[in-house]
Amino acid sequence: MIKRLSRRRFLQGLGATGVALPLLPSLAHAQAQGNYPKRFIAFYSANGTVPARWIPTGTEDNWQLSEVLQPLAPHKEQLIVAEGVDMTVTRQGPGAAHQRGMGALLTGHSLNEGSFSGGNGDVFSGWAGGISVDQHIANALEGETPFHSLQLGVRAVGGNNRQTMTFAGSDQPILPDNDPYNVFNRMFADLDADPQGLAQLRAQRLSVLDFVKEDFNKVNNKIAAADRQRLEAHLENIRRIEQRLSSDQDVVVCETPQLGNPINVDANDNVPELIKLQIDLMVQAMACDLTRVGTIQLSRATSGLRYSWLGHSESHHELSHEGDNNMTAQDKLVALNQWVAEQFAYLLQKMKEIPEGDGTMLDNTIIFWGNSLGKGNSHTRNNIPVVLAGGAGGYFRTNRFLEYGDDPHNNMLVSFCNAMGLEDTSFGDPQHCTGPLANLRG
Repeated sequence: MIKRLSRRRFLQGLGATGVALPLLPSLAHAQAQGNYPKRFIAFYSANGTVPARWIPTGTEDNWQLSEVLQPLAPHKEQLIVAEGVDMTVTRQGPGAAHQRGMGALLTGHSLNEGSFSGGNGDVFSGWAGGISVDQHIANALEGETPFHSLQLGVRAVGGNNRQTMTFAGSDQPILPDNDPYNVFNRMFADLDADPQGLAQLRAQRLSVLDFVKEDFNKVNNKIAAADRQRLEAHLENIRRIEQRLSSDQDVVVCETPQLGNPINVDANDNVPELIKLQIDLMVQAMACDLTRVGTIQLSRATSGLRYSWLGHSESHHELSHEGDNNMTAQDKLVALNQWVAEQFAYLLQKMKEIPEGDGTMLDNTIIFWGNSLGKGNSHTRNNIPVVLAGGAGGYFRTNRFLEYGDDPHNNMLVSFCNAMGLEDTSFGDPQHCTGPLANLRG
């Protein structure tokens, strides 16, 4: 069932500064196509992959999806798949492999000293040593949406540094919310407001529009002709927003799913339903412009999920430790990674179903599917699986397979920042960063 949110309800979720003047090339960086906001999502799965059956074949522009990635075939034109990206920063500092990979994936930092056991009781470490890229981006967007960011999990539990990849800063973990019912209440329950409050919100939005039009008049004679054209188009978009805000007509502008009867969020066999609920909530939170930054975390670094819905009796972590010559285990790992690819495809499809101008919400979004290991049984963090989806408003050239030579993954984090309009030249530990990842823009 779908609950439709009217214009009145949506007003509360409409970020006022989302109508600010676009950043123009002759002034600064360009925003997303069609003046729609850019968004960033990190999607996580654990325990590495089976490289020989994950890596695509072919060349950069003439390539074929691998066995593991086949579920992404309907979205191939919106993808960049990269091999040869290396978490070089995890070769230093305290901690076991799973801990290091989890802490560094989005931060680009090694772990601090601490008391978390690596699993065998002989290796200890603390939380990550810096802010994660999602939080860095969210900080730059502060005030543009009602919620700073959204961290969702599916059985991402543990109470240690194998549990989270998101950090507000050094030793400042942000734990994912594993309960979609909590998320719904936190994000959507307050969208109903009293008439007086809505009138006040509408007046505030109209005041912002007046301010933006004043800015337009100030810069209109100071910019290049091509930028003036874009600016005038943006002003026309502002006029349309103004008309909608001034109108008493109810118009459907976003939707949120009804979650149905509560299910046990701690039950292993409920994972397929839980991840879809979390994806639906993430997509609708962004469609309603409640936030523009989020993470979806499937389990934790030492994922103990048992893929019973695929007929598996062993845990994911257990299977990932089996040798390469155990073909039964290898086939099960391929099957479970294909299932994760199906969930990622579900996320992409949901975003493609929301139109924005001549494209969709996916066109204005960066979605990074990452992993804290490259290969489970060797615990390597080189050649980590990297799948990017969406073009960030045209910033990335998609439908490509890119091969790197152990380039530091910190560079990829810089590219995420740049694609979102930030001018960072380094991210995480500067010893493991040489600038943005080459060739992502094409």
